[in-house]
Amino acid sequence: MIKAVLLYFIITCFTPISYTQVTPVRFRDFIFSNLTIEKNLSYSSTIPAARKSKRYRFDLYQAAEDTSTSRPLIIWMHGGGFKFGSKKAKGIRIWSSNFARRGYVCAAVNYRLSKKNPLKN
Repeated sequence: MIKAVLLYFIITCFTPISYTQVTPVRFRDFIFSNLTIEKNLSYSSTIPAARKSKRYRFDLYQAAEDTSTSRPLIIWMHGGGFKFGSKKAKGIRIWSSNFARRGYVCAAVNYRLSKKNPLKN
């Protein structure tokens, strides 16, 4: 009787593990290993070239071997209350890379900062 109970326990506990197929799920798991990062792309065509040095620029992160043409876009904008910050923040680079490896397209965006007239609470 003890052998039968023990055998039943072993079969019910370990059988699902051995037959479970581990298939990565797009947008949840890391699927891609190689990324392409296009840096300092401009999203403004009306601002003079002299003023576009750091402002109105973004970096685009995407998987190098992804052939899908319909992918969701995540736009990462740094904080700082329009007073400070940059698309080069470590957290933005980490999150953009992580989500691009899952199949998303990520844009890390810079925008115009103002130390004279920042947003107030």
